[in-house]
Amino acid sequence: MLTSLLLASVTGFFGSKHELVFDKKFLLVSTLLIVSTIADVESTLSCIDRGTCQEANPVTEIYINEGRPVVYTIQMSINLVILFFAGKMKSRGDKEWWIVPALVATGHGVFFTMNLRF
Repeated sequence: MLTSLLLASVTGFFGSKHELVFDKKFLLVSTLLIVSTIADVESTLSCIDRGTCQEANPVTEIYINEGRPVVYTIQMSINLVILFFAGKMKSRGDKEWWIVPALVATGHGVFFTMNLRF
């Protein structure tokens, strides 16, 4: 379902060029970003619920206790913006389109592994 939503978004934003943007590399990078976000959010909420950790990011700390729907809405909206601009860069032929999504995914992966300690 999420892939269909992403494809619809890419198709809507990029028109007939979506074949050039939404390829295997774009799918891989976007999947890594989404999966790492889910792992980070779930591990963070789990250890907060257990009382073994607290949110370290001062921006995320504002809404982390509002529940999963709010957290996922904000986090996935951020991912959508990142992937939108990555797609724009890719459609222009920019070879570095994947760097920002990969860095954000790496950050989520690091924080996921840190949350596992708690």
